[in-house]
Amino acid sequence: RPSLSPVLRMVTGLIVAHRRSQEQVVSSGVLALVHRMETDTRVKRVAENASFLLDELKDSEFADEVRRLRDATLSAKKKKAEEKRQQIMQQLNLSVKNTGEGAFIQSNTDAFLTECSNIEDESGIECIVCREGFSFKPDEVLGIYAFARPVEVDTVRINKSSSSRETCYTTVSHFNVIHYSCHKASAKVDASMRPPKTEWEGATIRNLKTKCNNLLPICGPATNPVQYKRNVSCYIDRLHALHATNLTNFECCVYDLRILLSRFSSRISFSVDANGGGPSHNMLYLPFLVQLGLYILDDYDTTSSRAMYEKALCSFIVSDMSNTSNPSYELIYFLMTSSIFLLSYDEWLAHRYTLLQHFLKFNIKHRRLHGTLTYGSQGATPASLPQSHLPGLHRNLPGDDLWEDDDDIDDEDDAVEFTDVVPPQMGTASSASAAAPSPVEKPKVSEETDLFLFLKPCLVFICLINELQTVLKKDIRDPTTPATKSGTVIIQTSKNAPWVVQCKEALKTKQSKILEALKEVLETINQDLYQFEDVQEFLDLFGVLPDVLSENESVEEFMSKLKK
Repeated sequence: RPSLSPVLRMVTGLIVAHRRSQEQVVSSGVLALVHRMETDTRVKRVAENASFLLDELKDSEFADEVRRLRDATLSAKKKKAEEKRQQIMQQLNLSVKNTGEGAFIQSNTDAFLTECSNIEDESGIECIVCREGFSFKPDEVLGIYAFARPVEVDTVRINKSSSSRETCYTTVSHFNVIHYSCHKASAKVDASMRPPKTEWEGATIRNLKTKCNNLLPICGPATNPVQYKRNVSCYIDRLHALHATNLTNFECCVYDLRILLSRFSSRISFSVDANGGGPSHNMLYLPFLVQLGLYILDDYDTTSSRAMYEKALCSFIVSDMSNTSNPSYELIYFLMTSSIFLLSYDEWLAHRYTLLQHFLKFNIKHRRLHGTLTYGSQGATPASLPQSHLPGLHRNLPGDDLWEDDDDIDDEDDAVEFTDVVPPQMGTASSASAAAPSPVEKPKVSEETDLFLFLKPCLVFICLINELQTVLKKDIRDPTTPATKSGTVIIQTSKNAPWVVQCKEALKTKQSKILEALKEVLETINQDLYQFEDVQEFLDLFGVLPDVLSENESVEEFMSKLKK
């Protein structure tokens, strides 16, 4: 075959303007072979040289023979193509109506349209790379891009009596979901680029240019337990790589959820850490953080005991806050957040009024002991927030700036939004001095109004816990809810308890329903929770106003008892 090209060129040269050579080519039967070579592209330049040879004969008296061979081949190709077309149309139950320019293809039956309608779109969360989710890739594990950083909190360990500063982690997200396999393949491509990108530099681009340094795994309906555990271990290892901690993995998860809820309640910017992601994205992030916490508590972490945390929560429920000399604010917020993992919905309904009373009494006492924030400071940053509202965000650890190219963020971007809580005429001391040489006198507010402004983020915080309890567990009823008897509360739940199993199953199989419900919760927060103007309106939204009025003549009497 390598010799075909030079032979064809030689024959072409011999037949140019030489009739006897042309007759020899035609009479010897070589013409048909040359035409077959003309349509064979397997050997380099053979088809081209064969075509040149036939073109020389096309201009001679043997042109009809060349035309006949080529027309026969073209007709055979058209016939074969038409047969294939008819075969495909028959399979699809299609036919050609009319002929000529007005011809059109019509379905003989509705089978084709029915088949098209049966193609389902991905109904749940989907990968940002392949656009598939658990519907079409049930075995593939999905993860949520998240940005984590270490923070320090003042805390009292559940199994220890002394307080200390401990490291935990706070995460935020833009809620971009990706398969672990797609993330790995994309990272491999990023590393081979010029210039190469690191794993998280490439991930940041896929994450809509929102910084990320971790993947929160999602457990789906058919997720392999071994693979999910491996991904959870990878998630935890990445957190520990940021900074070491003495807290258990479950405690770190609860603190993460607690700080995230505090961002909502105190209206702290979510994008200040990662340069992207807002309330709507992090609201959808919440249930998968709860899923992770339940898994760590019951199936992953041997250092965490459900009974130990249940005992601490029971002690808090039956405690007398008026006799507590110096309560640990972080422990109280930890216990309130841990109720999402420890209480069934019926238990939450049974104890939420008591929890609310203790929670408010604690915050009032904490305000009396440690002072309060001047809510007129519109430029307040997380550093100036009362620790009872957002502990952990007031101090970064050395070395937590993981992004060398990160631009500095203006203080204004880090500001707390209290526009709906604070009278607009109030301003910071610095802004007042800059505006006028003489100090501006702040408008006076009543003691009740000042207390309400202080408590409002706390009220929104416990409302968010109530909303999460409702969304995740409302359809899961537990008729065996223990009642309070003789000053004791018994909460004993095993990991195989019906409500625990059903809650975990709902987080696996009803993700779309939960996410839709949380979108409505976000609307409720914006339209109701941020807008209530007094304690009575909050109690009505929280659903305990009848309980308050059954024990007190008025809401004012209820608040007076809490101040004692």
